[in-house]
Amino acid sequence: AMFGELSKICGRPAVAIKTRDGQTPWIHTDMYLTPIDSRTILVSSPAAGCRLLEGQTNVSIPHRDHQLQVEFDAIAPDSIRQTQFDDVAQQLTDLGYQVIRVPSLINVEKDWMVTYNNVLLDYQNGQRVVYLPSYHIPELDHAAAQIYRALGFEVRPIDVSPIFQLGGAIRCL
Repeated sequence: AMFGELSKICGRPAVAIKTRDGQTPWIHTDMYLTPIDSRTILVSSPAAGCRLLEGQTNVSIPHRDHQLQVEFDAIAPDSIRQTQFDDVAQQLTDLGYQVIRVPSLINVEKDWMVTYNNVLLDYQNGQRVVYLPSYHIPELDHAAAQIYRALGFEVRPIDVSPIFQLGGAIRCL
């Protein structure tokens, strides 16, 4: 009934985003999925993040007056966890959306995610703007910024390195 009502209100079919087993890859959709326009959606890929870091399982993040070593889950392209993100991307592709994958990192046990999906999108003086999380992980920060620039956004980084381990990013603030 809820999806029927949403479909009436929005004037288009409402769809539950889920994996093949009926689950979601992460509890909050905005941590792994970003609608850019009516046809383009960015979907997180932890395997892509791991690939950019070439086999590392931790990164050094500035934290107050020292560097903090942060461990993340090594996600292989064929892992069950990555398959959940891939299922969502495939579901959206099957619905006719252009899906672009964005690197991420996750730590399931500690319930945090390095995500470039939890952003603020704006439109200022005829220019699309994205307020993009920055984690001081150069390989990932650069790759994410390039994706948004290629989509025509002016990128404005916001340092979330001190707080992301609390489970959120820009919209959560």
